[in-house]
This record gives sequence, structure tokens and C-alpha cells, in this order.
Amino acid sequence: MILLASLFALQLSARSVWFMRSIFRGIVVLGGGLGLAGVAAPLVEVGITLSIIVLGLVVAFNTRSPVAAAMGLLGIFALFHGRADGTEMPGGLSSVIYALGFIAGVILLHALGEAFARAIVSIDDGHGPIATRTDCGFTAFSGLGVGAGVL
Repeated sequence: MILLASLFALQLSARSVWFMRSIFRGIVVLGGGLGLAGVAAPLVEVGITLSIIVLGLVVAFNTRSPVAAAMGLLGIFALFHGRADGTEMPGGLSSVIYALGFIAGVILLHALGEAFARAIVSIDDGHGPIATRTDCGFTAFSGLGVGAGVL
């Protein structure tokens, strides 16, 4: 998800990366807090599966959208991912310690995902964009398999 989100941001514009990174991190942490607080959220797994399918297709088809719409889409998906992660806290662990680790993990994974996305996008061997878009198409297809319970 983080790699797909980073690739999506990079295909829109260099400026959008900062906005989308901030929105994603903030809302995934908000979702994690909701999960820690035990706030019920319907269809979390469906939202996570849709995030893989939709973002895979968006990158595969090199979809251009207004940055505000892209931020909204990423925000919705980040809320689902954060909510799911927030409910994963092991019993007996301090919620403060878990939250701090969760926030550090989000920042680290997002930085790595963005760095990897930038490395992928910088490949200029004549096949980089096609290979990336094809891989994202396969990612979307695998999301369908996950959603159908096949994978």
C-alpha cells in the first residue's frame, strides 16, 4: 500500500508527494488511534483490499487526478489501514508504547516506500515505466484474489 501510494504521488507531481505523505501519515495514525480506542469500523478488510486494487489500477493506468481528490482517496485508505493496525495491539502492552512504535513504524515504512518508489521511477532503461505499471496491474489483480479469498 505504501509503495503504491508513493508511486501514485510521484506520477501526479513532485509537489504532491509532500501533501500526500502528510495526509497519509496523519490519517493512518488517526485510524490507529481509533483502533486502539476500540471504535468500531465496518468493512475494514474490504477497505484494505480495495486500496490494493484501486491504487494498483491507478498506477497501472497512469491515472492523473487533482491532488485534492488523490489526497482524499489516500486518506480513506489510510484510515482503514490505520484502524486495522490499531486493533492489533498485543494484550498486556502499554498503549502509549504501542502508539509510539506504531507512529515510528509508519514514518519509517513510508520513508522506505517513498525511497523505493523514487528509485523505481528513476530507472531509465526504456522499460522502467512499463514494468512498474505492469507490476502494479498484477498487484491490483492479486488484490482481487485476496478479496475473493483465493489468495
